[in-house]
Formats: sequence, C-alpha cells, structure tokens
Amino acid sequence: DESGYTLITFAQKDDMRLICVVFRESDDASRYVDSKALFDYGFNNFKKAPISSSDVSSLFNSSNYYNSKVFGNAGISFSMDSAYVDIPQSASITDIDISVSENSEASDNNYDFTADVSFNYGSHKVGTATLLVTTPKSDTKDTNLPYIQESTSSVVSQKNCLVINIWHVIIMIIAVLIIFEIIDTVHDNKMRKHRRRSYNRRRHR
Repeated sequence: DESGYTLITFAQKDDMRLICVVFRESDDASRYVDSKALFDYGFNNFKKAPISSSDVSSLFNSSNYYNSKVFGNAGISFSMDSAYVDIPQSASITDIDISVSENSEASDNNYDFTADVSFNYGSHKVGTATLLVTTPKSDTKDTNLPYIQESTSSVVSQKNCLVINIWHVIIMIIAVLIIFEIIDTVHDNKMRKHRRRSYNRRRHR
C-alpha cells in the first residue's frame, strides 16, 4: 500500500485546535512520533488571535477602503460575530490583510448588507468571517434609485418610465429614409422633365 502507515489525529491546547495527518510512515511507531512532533511545532510556533469589529475597521483603514468612492463618504459601520485567526507567535493583527468577497447579500434591514471577508497573512488565508455593514438611511438617496421614490406607505411607487423598443426605432428610421428617397427621386424626375421641355421649346424657335 503506497500510503504506508497513516494516522489522522487532532489535539487542542487552550483555545487552539490542530489537525494532523501523517502517511507513508515506515512503521507503526513512527506515525505517532511524527504526529507528536508536528503538534509540538504547531502549538509552539502559532497562536489563535481574536479579531474584533474595531480591528476590522482598522484593517479597512490600512487597506485604503475608506478612501474609495464607495466607502469614502458613506459613514458606514461594521459589526461581526467573534472571529479568530491562526498566525505565527511573532505576528500581530496589524500584519493581517483583509479581502472582501465581491458577492454580498442584503439583510432584513434595507440599509444593511453582509459580506464574506478573508483574513490573510502573506499569501496564506488564516481566517474568515461574515461582516455586517450598516449604512445610515440618510446616506441612501432617491437619486441612487432611479425608478423608486420614497413613500410613507408600505407600497413602493414607481416613477414614470418610458420603454423603447429598439426595433421600432430602427424601422421608423428606415421608413423615413425611404420616404426621403422617394421624394428626392420624384423631385429629380420633375426637374428632368422641366429641363427637357425647356430644351424642346428652344429647338422649335
């Protein structure tokens, strides 16, 4: 068997849980020795660090998200459930980069939405969380929603909207061009006949 002696185990120390997988060991005892060595390395060199909403806000600031046209003047706020990252013992939260998924979902509140965020240490993903982004109602204006206007009733009213069928427009343009062509042809024929009559009169004089 190519996998040799295999062992899958997990261990927990304080709040950090590690999973260890060893395979292709030469004998039964080696897989236990190597598993213990890997657990010791993981617990001695890595830590589980919590990330709060304020940490996320700081990460956004350091990533210049607030300077973008979208977030710059929105006055948005963040909240999320407890999140943790597994990072080297010598690292800190300020060493973490944040990336936001392009996919977001609206929440029950019309002015809130959720987005999945990933926490990265270098090129390694070290944690994930779901972020609730809250936008004040005053920052959402009618001008951002061209077909919806604010109403005190629960029924959404629509502004007048003209729907144009592009094929109708094309047909109308073609029809106008044909009419102009006919008028131009008739006018040319009349001018030819007029010149012909004038020429014949001059010949018979």
